[in-house]
Amino acid sequence: MPKQIIICVGTVWALLYSMPATATTAPAKIWIMMTDTSASQTSATVKLNDSFTIQNKGSRGLNCSITHNILNNLSSATPVALMPGATLVSTVINADSGVTYLTCSQYRVTITYVK
Repeated sequence: MPKQIIICVGTVWALLYSMPATATTAPAKIWIMMTDTSASQTSATVKLNDSFTIQNKGSRGLNCSITHNILNNLSSATPVALMPGATLVSTVINADSGVTYLTCSQYRVTITYVK
């Protein structure tokens, strides 16, 4: 069964989550669900070792004029944006740490880690 971490709405939330750090493990998937689009601005920084995919599964849809930037926090990082109205954005990021670090504002996010 996948692990699921639910983070409640707050001014700022942060998550430190240990991830497998070996290259022999299968790619992991992290599903990020945006369930509240009331904030005027939000961003997330993702830093982890394993590959992962990001999927927008917001039940209300992203109908605000905001962009959700999800970065891998590396010098060579390319932003992955969840634009308003988007249904699926995926990316593969190989970072230099076995730790996932996320920060966000005014959003409730559900993260499911699938090994």
